[in-house]
Amino acid sequence: MVITAQPTVAKDFSFCDQIRRASGNVPGNIAEGFGRFIHREFAQFLRYARGSLLETQDRRFDGRARGHISTSEFDWLWHLSERAIAAVTRLRASLGKSRGANRQP
Repeated sequence: MVITAQPTVAKDFSFCDQIRRASGNVPGNIAEGFGRFIHREFAQFLRYARGSLLETQDRRFDGRARGHISTSEFDWLWHLSERAIAAVTRLRASLGKSRGANRQP
């Protein structure tokens, strides 16, 4: 399900741009952080990714208020985003536990 691809939603360019940019930043931040090869920097980029996930969650409230997202779609997307936030949070926590803050992955 791609909310921004629905014909009525696609006409709201501002909403679509905001949600695409926020959600698109998540994998980019994870990849960039991993590519730094220093756990402390990877952890920082995971914080950025988590922030982008929270921003995406906030955009869902806006989408529901604008009538773009039904209650069932909102609930499904909320559940999905909560799982992603938990995964990023666990990954970040594992960096300090398994190898130390300054080691290379």
